[in-house]
Amino acid sequence: MVELIRYCTIAGSTVAELPYGQDEEHPDCIALKLALTERIAELSQQGVCDFFSNCEYGFSLLATEVIVVIQTFSVTPMRLHIVIPHEGQANR
Repeated sequence: MVELIRYCTIAGSTVAELPYGQDEEHPDCIALKLALTERIAELSQQGVCDFFSNCEYGFSLLATEVIVVIQTFSVTPMRLHIVIPHEGQANR
């Protein structure tokens, strides 16, 4: 039997693009965090064990924070990989 390796890449809006900005107590932000928690937990239960994020301030960082919390309580192994751009990437 071949074991599938499943990955999840996290990307999304920056904090400047979010309608509530930096207000993490805003109802829309709280709803987003809840939806992220449910979806990431679901992915973990489906066998996704590696999550990749650039931790950009906004959606990616919110999702990364959720993964760290879920890792604490998860029975299945979860690995979080922080991806950083190579030097000069913004030049292109």
